[in-house]
Amino acid sequence: MSEDSTTNSRVDALRAARERRPWTVDLVADCASTPSAFKADLPACAVCSAPCETEEVCATAIAKSVDLLDEVGRAQAYHLVENGMGRLRLGGEATVRTADRERPNTFVALRDVTEATPESSDE
Repeated sequence: MSEDSTTNSRVDALRAARERRPWTVDLVADCASTPSAFKADLPACAVCSAPCETEEVCATAIAKSVDLLDEVGRAQAYHLVENGMGRLRLGGEATVRTADRERPNTFVALRDVTEATPESSDE
């Protein structure tokens, strides 16, 4: 494969991923909705040297679950997945944390939607 065709293929994959951008919110929510089952189904989680908390899933696992790392590359995959995580956090649906270590990673845990939310008073 020539360098031009490799570049074109990568650009096409990036365009396709950008067009599906809202899809990342659904992907993150789906993966984080049942973290134990999600991690049990993903071989990478079983051999992880720095496992996440019980209620969390990490950006790496989410990206690997749909081969996003191979499709668009590491940096773009993290950008897309972390964007989905951020949208869930901004919507109050999830908590997100970043681990600053040798291999940084971002983790998401869905919030319990039945949690009490502040009620507005009309007084």
